[in-house]
This record gives sequence, C-alpha cells and structure tokens, in this order.
Amino acid sequence: KIHVDNRYTQRIMTNFRRTRLLYTTVALYVVICLVPMIKALRIYNFTEPSEFGPLYPINVFAYPDRTIGIRLTNRFSCPQQPTTFALRFLDPNGALNAQNLNFTFPIINFCPINRIRIFTLPDNYLLIRYWKVIDNSSIQYAGLIVSMDGEIIDPELQLSNTLSIPNTTHPNSVATLNFAQKGILYVSIYDQLSINWTRYVWDSNRGSLTQLSHDVIKSPRNFQIDDAKCFTTIDGGFGVVYSASLTPQSVTANATFPNPVTALVFMTFMRLGENNFSSTSIIYETTYPQVRISIRSCQQNHVDHPGYVCFIRVRAAANLTAGNSAWDFWRMISFFSTGTLISTLDLANNLIFDSSGIILINYTRADSLYYGGFLMTGTNQANYSQGSIYDKDGNFIQDWGIDSLNGTIFSILNNNTIFAAVPAQNNLGDSWELYSNDISPLANSTYMNPTIVSAYPPVNESIPLALKSINVTYNIEVTPSLANISIYQRTNTGLGVVDFLRQTLPASSPNVRFNDSVVSIDVLSCTFNQQGQIYFVVIDGNFAKAKEFNEPLLGVGNGTWMFRTKTGNNNSFTDDVDVIARLSSSASAFFVALSVSERHNFLNEMLISFSETIPANISRLSIMDRFQYDGESKRAQILLKMTIRSTRDLSQMNSMQIYEDMNMLVTNKSITSLMFYNSTASLDSDYGVLRLQNLWEKYRYHFAVVICVIFVSLVIVFLAHNRYPQGKSMSLFKFILVIADFVLDGIFLFDYVEDVPRLYFPYLGIILAAMSFNFFITMFIFFREFYGNTPFHQWMKKRKTIPFVFFLLGYVDLESLNLICSKVARFKIFQAPLTSTATRWIYLGSLVSVFMEDIPQLVILVRLHALKVRRITVDVEYH
Repeated sequence: KIHVDNRYTQRIMTNFRRTRLLYTTVALYVVICLVPMIKALRIYNFTEPSEFGPLYPINVFAYPDRTIGIRLTNRFSCPQQPTTFALRFLDPNGALNAQNLNFTFPIINFCPINRIRIFTLPDNYLLIRYWKVIDNSSIQYAGLIVSMDGEIIDPELQLSNTLSIPNTTHPNSVATLNFAQKGILYVSIYDQLSINWTRYVWDSNRGSLTQLSHDVIKSPRNFQIDDAKCFTTIDGGFGVVYSASLTPQSVTANATFPNPVTALVFMTFMRLGENNFSSTSIIYETTYPQVRISIRSCQQNHVDHPGYVCFIRVRAAANLTAGNSAWDFWRMISFFSTGTLISTLDLANNLIFDSSGIILINYTRADSLYYGGFLMTGTNQANYSQGSIYDKDGNFIQDWGIDSLNGTIFSILNNNTIFAAVPAQNNLGDSWELYSNDISPLANSTYMNPTIVSAYPPVNESIPLALKSINVTYNIEVTPSLANISIYQRTNTGLGVVDFLRQTLPASSPNVRFNDSVVSIDVLSCTFNQQGQIYFVVIDGNFAKAKEFNEPLLGVGNGTWMFRTKTGNNNSFTDDVDVIARLSSSASAFFVALSVSERHNFLNEMLISFSETIPANISRLSIMDRFQYDGESKRAQILLKMTIRSTRDLSQMNSMQIYEDMNMLVTNKSITSLMFYNSTASLDSDYGVLRLQNLWEKYRYHFAVVICVIFVSLVIVFLAHNRYPQGKSMSLFKFILVIADFVLDGIFLFDYVEDVPRLYFPYLGIILAAMSFNFFITMFIFFREFYGNTPFHQWMKKRKTIPFVFFLLGYVDLESLNLICSKVARFKIFQAPLTSTATRWIYLGSLVSVFMEDIPQLVILVRLHALKVRRITVDVEYH
C-alpha cells in the first residue's frame, strides 16, 4: 500500500469566490490512466486540512480524458448544514487539483439524504444537479455549472418545472455528448405518466447550456413509467430506455398490448441532426403479475458485435393469495438502434459460495466494461461494497479487485480501470483513499474496439516518411456511414503535449474505400512528413456501419492507434523559395476592407497556421504585407507572396519540401487543419501555392539581349558620330528609349495597373491625354511646315513614306520628331529642314508632356505604394 501524505502549501482567494488548494506535488503518475495492461491494485492516500472539518467521499465521476473527480462532504446530523463542498480532480498525469466550492445549497439537498448529483460536461466543466426550494411542498431541479477551477458559470440552470416533493422520488438522469456538436440530454419522470426530456447545446466559449428542444414521452394507456435511463449513441445522438408496468387500477386484460403483458421495456433514439425521438420499440416484456422493472444502466455495446446493452432488474413481491412467489432476477438485453432485439441473458442476482450455499454478494448494480464483459456490484454480509467480473456469456471470471470497505463509491474509466474512493480506515475524515484496479480485457482491446481485427500501420510500429495509405480490418463486412477518420501528430511543446490535426476524411470521401471488411484510406504525402515523430489515427463512432444490420460501429479513440515515423534520413540542401498563394474572391474583398493592423494580424495568423500545419519553424516563413490582384482571374482575387527560407540542418525539411507540402495542404485545405484558421481557410484551393522562379534564371537570356541591343545602339551612335560629328547622333539613342518607354507604358497599363481597378482608368486617361496632346502638336507642326516651309515641302515630296512614319511616332512622343532633323551620319532621311519655330514647338511640347504624362505616372506609382500593393512577378512553375 502506497501512502502519499499531501499538505496544502498555498491557498488563494479570488473574486470568483473560489478556493484553490494546491497540494504538495509528488511523483504521482497514476497508472490508472497510463498503463492499462498492468493488472494490480493500487491505493493512494490523501490528507485533508483540518480547518474544513471531517471530509468523506460521496460522489465520483470521470471525464473522457480519464480525469477523475471526487466530491467530499461533511457528515453532520440533520438539520446541521455541511460547511464544505469539496471537489478534487486528479488528471491523467497525476496532478491533483483541489477546489472548495463557495455556494450555499438549500439544506434539503443534504438532509435527510444526499440529493446532489454530479455530471460531467464538455470542456472539463461540471453540472451539479440540486434541489431548488420553491415552498414547503415543492421544488425545482436546478443545475449549477462550474469549471474545474471552481469558477461558477451559471448558479441556477432550470432543469425542470415545479414539482411536489413526493414526485421527486421518480428517476432523472443526464447523458452528455463530448463530440463536435456538444450537448446534453436531461431526462426526468414527473408523475409516472410521462418522461420529460430537454436537450441543451453546449457553448464552449461561454461555458453555458442553451435549451434546444423539449418534449415528453408518454406512457402507454393503463401503464405507468417506473424507471428510465438516457445515454449517448455511437452516431452522436441520444437514446432513452424506460420501463412501464400496469397501474394498480388497470385490469390484466389490456386492449393496447397482448394479454397478459404486465411490464415492458421500451427504447427510443434521437439521431444525429434530429431534434426529436423516434417511435418507441419494445425490447423486453413479461407477464408476471405486479412486476416492476428497474433500468440499472445502458451503454454502447463493447463486445464483438455492434449495438447497445442494458441491464435491468425484474422484481415482484410474493402474493400468497394468488399463489405467486417472489421474483428477483437480472437480465442483460442487447439490441440495435432500430429496436431489433439481439439477445437477452439471464444474470444471477447474487454470488453464492459454492461449497456452503452462502450468499457472498447481493447485486444492486451492473455496468458494461469497455474491453468486454460486465461488472456486477452490491453489498456483502458486512454491508460493504463488493463486485464481480463476468464475461459476455454471464460466466463468473474474477473478483473486481477492490478491497471490501464501508462507504465505497466507484466508477469505471474508458480504459477498463475501476477506481473507488473510500474514507481512510480510521474513519476520522482527515484523509481518504483512492483504489484502482485494471481489469484484464475479455475482448480484443488493442484498438479499444472489439470489432476491429487489425490495422496498418500496426500499433507502435515504425513507418517510412510520406506513407501514402493506411487501412483497418473489421470482423464483419462494413459500409460507409457519416463520421470521419482523422490523423494527428503528437508533439511535445513548451506548453506540454499538443496534438495537431494532419488530415481528416469523411467515410463518403473518394479517398476512403470500403471493400468487404477492409477500409483503405489514401493519405496525403504531406501527412507523415516529420522524422521520428508520433502519429495516431482517430476513427469517430459511426464512421462505418455493419453491412448486415445497418448499425453504426464504435470508433477508435484518441491516442490508441499510435505509431512513429522512422529516423535517419538526411535531406539535400535547397535555397530559399519564393511562392505565391491566392485568396478567394470573397476573402479578397474582406482583406481589402481591413485596416493596416488587421491585415497585419491576418497575415501573421496565416504564418502561424502554416507553421503548425506543415509543420515548420515559423522563423523559416515570411510573408510580404504588400499584395497585388491576379490579372488572370476574372474575379478580383489577391495574390500574396511568401518566402520559405533554407536551412543547413539536413535532418529538417528543406525549403522545396516545405513548398511542396504547403501546396498539397492548400490544395486539400478542406481535409486539413488549414480550415480551422480564418486566414488559410480563405486561400483558393484551386490555385494552390505556386513557386516563383528565380528571375535571373528565367530572364538571363532576355537581359543579355537587352544589353546587346544597348551596346549595338551605342556602337551605331558612335559610328554615326565619327561619320558626321556635327550631327545629333544621340537622337538615335533617345528614339530607341522613346519606343521602349511606350512599350513599357503599355505593359504597365494592361499587366499591372489593371490589377488595381481604382487606378486603371486614371492611368489610361493620362496616356490618352498625352497622346492626344502629342497628336495636335504633331499635326500643327506638320501642316505649318508643309505649307509654310518650302524646303520641308520639297523634302517631304521626295521621301513620302518614312518621314510620315516618324510623324506618326510623334503621336507617341514628340521626341521622335527630333530624329528627322538630327542629321545623324549625314543620312538624307534625318535631314528634314525644320524651322527654328518647329524645333521650339517640339521642345515646348515635350516639356508639357512631362507635366501631362510623366509626373502623373509618378503620382500613380506613389499611390500604388500607398495602397501597399507591390508587383509580384508571377513567373511560376506549374505542377
């Protein structure tokens, strides 16, 4: 026996009216949750501070992540009020979180019996159900929502209408969903004539419950409802099983049901996406007189076939007058969600010592175990709790392994571990003990799903990088259903262990193939991309259905189907890579409307998303905060430029591998965690991520041609100058620059400014205005010289075509007219006898063009930068 003596080291009072009690940390890694295959009883002792009075365990509960909760209370005689409402939480890593709830419950909740019930909620919250007193004869069921930190979120959630106190003896229960649709179902029997149910939706952000739907399930005519249990279903819905018996006033002959049925068990389901229950089905009936059936528990069936299982207890008092003996027996009922009965199994109501016939245990409770079989518990001759393990056929296997002690309260974790809280043996209330025992599997427990025979990769195996497919094999033929299969990467971070979603696929995906009993799943090449990392597969309940019965099958939970990638691969070095991604049209409009700081946050979130999803160190990723519109898209879509930096660590992914995975992720964003970020969810998956080529590599020959043209032009100018030094030889070079300027203006207009609609028409107007001005000045000079300058008139008659071309080029830029009178190399074509007035008009016109065209173009460029738009040269490599 292990004794762990814990003393409080700190106590902090907060404005949430809570008391945090921090225990001295010990190396308490509770094997309950971590090593389910070890079969050994473990006992842990916890000491409570004396200032809160004697404290004794009274309620236990467990979360899906195997965090254990224990409620402690004082034992005072009525009408004395308990002074402490103590909650203790033990997480899977062994850390103990102690909270004393600062809330005053009405004394009727403690005296004469405990009426408090505790139910787990999603996101590690609790619903504490209690009685709210209305007056001396009536109450309401109310719920208090509290966090594991002791913060009260809602002190008075109404769970029922006003009830008379005698009617509160009727059962009520809560079923909690912990799936994506998060919610609870509250079921209560008010007057034995109907079951009142209310479905609530859980808001994770506010930690609150909102009523979604409410209705009643009425009892059959001449019958009264005796008991009811609700539970969650494999497909993410709810189920209710209830029993009904003939009312004392009813006669045995009943027109509604075949004679002489006296008691029945019904089932009904609320399926995923529905807000009401289906029609009821009968799964058990009896004709024994004056019988009452209690529903002890109902759960999903963890045996080698799908469906659900309920444990019922059938009891009837002896009637000597009628000659009827007493009845008291247990029965296990297995059934499908359609209402079809699978089987029934009679169970013993006690455990008898074979040699003497002495009753060792009188059973009062039965629970299905997660790895096959079931647990029956009750009291022994000393009135202490004791339990027995049975297989699915009802054969006794072993004792439950927990010491027989007074005041034992217990529950079962989803890894087949039984845990029990009991007062310390001295019974002074100064300490309490936690017992745990791992129950040996009675069915295939490798995947915590007895219908799964095998899977690839096997559990704990090493796999190569970029594995392209996985598969799972069932023991029956299966067909696709509605839920998903997902792959996660488990990573140790500074905040602890974090599970990152790598890929998720619905059963209906074309990348999921069902072939008899085998399901094959195609995996993205970027999913298993990290060396020596742990990955695991989660199969949601209702991912597959049994083909023969059309019944949803259980899934595989978090961290069960786990394996690791191999190590030892060295990657080649690649240089920095520039890439572009495109926002969708709606996201582009949203992005443009953001403020500068909001855009900065948007882009930062995109970097974080890629860093976590690839995954890659965020220092290797950067994004340009300036953008452009995609001119090739018919819709206004923004292009964003990112840079992937290289690394000298060859054990890490190189920049090209990151680029390829980034493109794969964006192209398939709907099945990756990119969809969980607003920024990356806004990316255009059809566009993907495109690599920008190195401009020098792509255009080096173009650059060489330009340099050659410039060189040749300068050589020609030099030769022309040598031939005739008095000529204006540089006019030829200016002419070449004028033509190049015109071509670049056109490219800028149609391939750049078009990306910014608000600047396109102003820029086009500037070009047209300048050309119009040049046209009028050119025509003015031409007609003035042609009709007023005789030498020019004679020169034009001799050379009709070529001079006319130069005058047309004057429309583009007046500087072209200087070439025809430049006398370059003393060629006749360049010796137009223009008057000094004409050359002055050319000069003045060129000067005006600077103000009409060049300066406004500069303003446009400044405006583009003010809009934080930078040209991304979209020279890409397509895949």
